[in-house]
Amino acid sequence: MSHATPLAKVTDEFCYDFTLFNFFEEGKLPLILKRTTLMNSNVFKLILLGASAYALFVFLVISFYPDKPENMDWKDREEYNKVQITKLRLGSTLDEVLALLGSPDITEARMEKGSSVQVMFYRTHHVRADGMTTLDECTPLLFENDKLIAWGEGAYQSFQQS
Repeated sequence: MSHATPLAKVTDEFCYDFTLFNFFEEGKLPLILKRTTLMNSNVFKLILLGASAYALFVFLVISFYPDKPENMDWKDREEYNKVQITKLRLGSTLDEVLALLGSPDITEARMEKGSSVQVMFYRTHHVRADGMTTLDECTPLLFENDKLIAWGEGAYQSFQQS
């Protein structure tokens, strides 16, 4: 019988570090290794559960919290507008364009020979760091009777000439 005292205790709930003294004689070493392995697998399961919960949270935020143009800073809004304008097609309604791009940065409208003509400007590039959005920083979209008939620099020139 050894006079060494155990430096740790094995219980049903916890496993502490042990210093070997004569566990081989008493057959306790396999029990210690088994409990340590069980604890390591429980820690691994908790880490995996936490990572899974975080991934689920990120997925839900991305899926159910859509990025709206109104909530973007000006740099993100410019990039967003560029991408969305490439998806436009002639004949799109004013409501479809507003749903896609949000409110315009600048707009002009008038009645001409019984038709409503409107040009909406969406910021698509940066010219000056003056804190203001100007026409030269925007892409114009031209509507006649709430239908998209043209966009780009030529659209605004035709609006001005008519």
